[in-house]
Amino acid sequence: MVFWLIFLSVPSATVAWWVLTHRAVGRLPLAAGRRLATRAALGAFFFSVLSVFVWIMVERLADAAPPPTWARTWTFVWFIAALPASLAIWLVTAITFRAWRKPAAMGPPGPAAGSVAAAAGPPAELSRRDFLTLTAVAAPPLLTAGFSIKAHVEHGTFQTREHLVRVDGLPRELEGVTIAHVSDIHIGRYTDAPLLRKIVEQTNNLRCDLIALTGDLIDFDIDELPTCVDMLRRFDAPSGVVICEGNHDLFQDPGAFRYGLKTAGLNLLLNESITHRIRGVECEVSGLQWGLPGKQMRAAGLKENFGHLQALLGGNDGTKPAGAIADSRRAPFRLHLAHHPHAFELAGQNGVDLTLAGHTHGGQLMLADGIGPASFVYKYLSGLYSEQNAAGRRVSCVVSNGTGNWFPLRLGAPAEISKITLVRA
Repeated sequence: MVFWLIFLSVPSATVAWWVLTHRAVGRLPLAAGRRLATRAALGAFFFSVLSVFVWIMVERLADAAPPPTWARTWTFVWFIAALPASLAIWLVTAITFRAWRKPAAMGPPGPAAGSVAAAAGPPAELSRRDFLTLTAVAAPPLLTAGFSIKAHVEHGTFQTREHLVRVDGLPRELEGVTIAHVSDIHIGRYTDAPLLRKIVEQTNNLRCDLIALTGDLIDFDIDELPTCVDMLRRFDAPSGVVICEGNHDLFQDPGAFRYGLKTAGLNLLLNESITHRIRGVECEVSGLQWGLPGKQMRAAGLKENFGHLQALLGGNDGTKPAGAIADSRRAPFRLHLAHHPHAFELAGQNGVDLTLAGHTHGGQLMLADGIGPASFVYKYLSGLYSEQNAAGRRVSCVVSNGTGNWFPLRLGAPAEISKITLVRA
């Protein structure tokens, strides 16, 4: 219910914005022809984003033909980036108007700028108030166009981000082990075949010992599963590939996704812990599934899923509290894969050396380093985090910005592949 309320508020906010701008243009000191042209241009803009929004809904609900990618990008950028930015501009404009408002002077008031009386004569010059109004009116299409161009130019680009992870008691045989961490590929409209080839090629070129993928391999359509399996088989590392699932993987058909990867012989870990040989050393690798059977897949179900996994971790037989690890049966290195980064707290309590996660896209739209809407939602947002658990052991987490996109625009959170190097603490 909450999701649908938020979802439907977006077109409602767009209609409200259209009404505000329509009225604001009427108060500007413009010639009749220019006022009509401005209103027509704004009307065409708002009609375009609303009509494509409806098209996307029909595509999802009735299996209709999808809108062109450029139209989808234009609409997504408006709803998720340009609309909030435009509302912020309008708010600043309204506050500024109040600050400039002065008590009425002595004597009879004259006609206001943009009033019917003023409009009868030649158009007046723009006042400061009119200029701010015009800025607020022009912001929606200009921001949408600018952000859409940025999304198009940066499509298919990603960086390699390196992290040095210190591990307590790491065996000398594992000193310098490297892990390529790939997350949130979102195979679909914004991650096509050429980009997949590039992701595989650049990941393999890192020559890492192990490749780990932390979910959201496909964006939505289960028909992309064969493409996904083909991509996973082309990853190449001496210690192989390990995988956990993400929420997008399960949107359309969770059973088909899991069955497809398992029957392909891929290491998809669903609340499972396995012994995995890295440079000849038997290490522990575990993976968390997403969601709970019979319930909506929007919630990760971290505590419930980790409860199923806990008995398998490090010899904890499930009768001991989190953090009570049977060190005598402890693997020399323990790696945990989870799509949601908040699983780090549970894994760290259980003595897992390194947790890899994604899901956040690094915040996707960040105003500055660590500052953006997502920073109020996620404790672990992007990059490397290291803490000391209750047993005094150093535990770490690397949260990937993701390599692909379900939404085409990124600000301050570039797409990436992570290269992780293990060293002794």
